[in-house]
Amino acid sequence: MKKTLIEIYKLFFLRPGARKFNQFVLQCAAHGLGILNYRDMRDSGEEYLLAKYLPRALSPEGNHTLFDVGANVGSYSRALRANFPSASIHAFEPHPLTFSKLVEESKDSRLNCVNMGLSDEPAESVIYEKAEGGSSTHNSLYRDVFKKNTSEGKINSKKIILTSIDEYAKANGIDQIDLLKVDTEGHEFSILKGAKRMLQEKRIRIIQLEFNEMNLYSHTTMRDIRDMLPSFDFYRLSPRGLIALPDLILYQEIYQFQNILCVANK
Repeated sequence: MKKTLIEIYKLFFLRPGARKFNQFVLQCAAHGLGILNYRDMRDSGEEYLLAKYLPRALSPEGNHTLFDVGANVGSYSRALRANFPSASIHAFEPHPLTFSKLVEESKDSRLNCVNMGLSDEPAESVIYEKAEGGSSTHNSLYRDVFKKNTSEGKINSKKIILTSIDEYAKANGIDQIDLLKVDTEGHEFSILKGAKRMLQEKRIRIIQLEFNEMNLYSHTTMRDIRDMLPSFDFYRLSPRGLIALPDLILYQEIYQFQNILCVANK
């Protein structure tokens, strides 16, 4: 039946004159599958995740350990605090100016603010930003991220310190991470590589990460991430629930904004 419907569709719309219509259908389907919905936290599915899914998956009163990697000024960490008052929340922000704003704006939220980034191993590095600076959510370890819309002379860099999840967990006596949220403009795969021990020992329960065009600059595919997380089920977030993400190239290798939720198999 499915193949028959596809052949009928092709009969009418597989032609140059239907290009704009097909592009419109493709764009509508993308939004319906949890792609390109970045307008706000409701649109992206994060509101559903914080208010409904996580309280069911993790007891709100439990002493959970939650990581917010790429915390910026801490809005997500503070939303976690509102839903998990007893949790230990670690907010990682490597950019020095942004980190100072994170500390100031979160002083009443009992966050463990960490002025480091995460990667596959401890190192000194640089983070790139637009020349106007500030606390942009698009600061990146990849200079090429800015080449599309910014001339070379308008890119600044700041020295930063990186560590790995395995090293940080060992140094701080962390046995389990209940939520690992990663928003690092294409650096997500390197961060997962730095959690090799914790992942192998099944000490990470839920991972939320963004996958978008920034992963082109870090040369990361969704296949890479799946191979790193073989014991996790993959979903896209939506305002009304989780949309299962099939392990098929057509459906997953899409370099546009999407919130991916990876849930450890029980």
